[in-house]
Parts: sequence; structure tokens; C-alpha cells
Amino acid sequence: MEFKNNVAFVTGGTRGIGRAIALELANHGCHIAFNYRSSETQAQTLVSELKRRDVKLTVIARIFQI
Repeated sequence: MEFKNNVAFVTGGTRGIGRAIALELANHGCHIAFNYRSSETQAQTLVSELKRRDVKLTVIARIFQI
């Protein structure tokens, strides 16, 4: 499958499976949008790792709680 220049939205991107998926898709040239609920530190770490892969990214923090 070709992922280069596609965009993937990964929920829960800062931990576990979501993080692994975001990194793997980025390794294949996919641009990444991810969200996180509580850990800004983990989100910043993921942003740093994704920037090294030369892909575009968007981060969506938790804005409200229901």
C-alpha cells in the first residue's frame, strides 16, 4: 500500500498502539494528525519524533470533557 503524502488521523496517538501506528505511517511518508487527552509531555515527544521523519503534522489537544 502506498501511504506517501496521504493524511492519517490517529486517535490516542501519544501512547501504545496509537503512537506505534502514527510512527509507522510516518515512516511510510504519511502526514499525521493525532489527538491526545492528557499528556502534553508525551504529545511533545511524539511531535519531535514525527518532525524528524519530515512529514506534516497536526496535534489536537483535549478541548473539553463530557
